[in-house]
Amino acid sequence: MCTNQVKSKSDSARNKTLLAVSAILALTVVAIFAVYLLAPKQPPQSKTGIVVAVTFYSLKPDLDQLVCSGDSVFSVTPSGVDPHEYQLTPSDVAKLRDADIIVSTAHTPFETQIRDLVSRGEIKAVLIEIPSIPGVSIKLNPATGQPNYHWPIYDPENYKIYMVYVEKKLETLRPECAETYRSNLKNLIEKVSTIENATRKLNFCAVATSPPAQYAVEWAGIRVKYLLVKEEDLPATPEDLARTESSLSSGECKLIVVVGSTSTQVAQKALELAARHSVPYIAIPDPIAPDSTLNKIFKVSQELTKLPPSG
Repeated sequence: MCTNQVKSKSDSARNKTLLAVSAILALTVVAIFAVYLLAPKQPPQSKTGIVVAVTFYSLKPDLDQLVCSGDSVFSVTPSGVDPHEYQLTPSDVAKLRDADIIVSTAHTPFETQIRDLVSRGEIKAVLIEIPSIPGVSIKLNPATGQPNYHWPIYDPENYKIYMVYVEKKLETLRPECAETYRSNLKNLIEKVSTIENATRKLNFCAVATSPPAQYAVEWAGIRVKYLLVKEEDLPATPEDLARTESSLSSGECKLIVVVGSTSTQVAQKALELAARHSVPYIAIPDPIAPDSTLNKIFKVSQELTKLPPSG
């Protein structure tokens, strides 16, 4: 009987201890919850500026002149890298997921990948594909008869349409910077219009080394009829070259346009043709060179001043 009494007292003490511990734990939980409820709420962190991604590095300098303080522009492809050979990396995709706007020329394989990622919702940014901007004029490649997607913003009118379109997107996403965007746009439009108006209009049939020449010079009255490189990695055939030679020797075409460096194999071929047929040539910037397109248009205008007024 004594043993039972001792056991009963022991169980009672144990129960009281458990009840005390449970009460303490309950009070601790209540206290923590109260602290959480009473603590001042921190506002959610938010970025102040717009992040703009461009697929070609040479798209960046013009947009740097358009954006507002706090905005940022980065390029998927590094400066000096040929975007036509670039492959999208997981790191690139991660960066693109942080972008608000993506500007693309829409004609290289990695740009097609970006379009697919956006269409599947894996990238949430607004995608601007330059050839699809309303009002941008796309020329037909004179050698293939297919649309020429190689730098349509080399044409001053296309350039203006492009910049106006991007400005509207920026303004929609960050209306508090609207005045700055409009002021920067006005400055860029005035600069390109000044170049355009100061450039004498010509009347030449021309042979060019590559497709971007169409947009670079046709706004000034020069008609690019023959190409030494018809598309990326697609050189002219012997038959194409024979027709080109005939046009130069007959006087049909009286100018050669070299796009980019004059030291490349195709440029050397162009200079050889110029010397053989006694026709002038001009050398214009490669669209993927790191300078702004605005400055490239200015340099084209300077080259055009070297030519006589008509063909």
